[in-house]
Amino acid sequence: MFTICALYQFVRLDDFETFRTPLRKLMVELEVKGTILLALEGLNGRSQVQKHRLMVLSNFYKMMAGLTI
Repeated sequence: MFTICALYQFVRLDDFETFRTPLRKLMVELEVKGTILLALEGLNGRSQVQKHRLMVLSNFYKMMAGLTI
């Protein structure tokens, strides 16, 4: 079963570029489909992921900048 996630969080990500490669790698490993935009002012995106893999992705967002997604 897949879960569709739409998310945004306005938070200052001064080093957002350092998260780009690890996030992309994780999304490939988890077979996530969709787009996540990272920018200085936060993140925005929509993705589809198998339900049992959602927590791994969510934990990465939390680790990234203390996000509450």
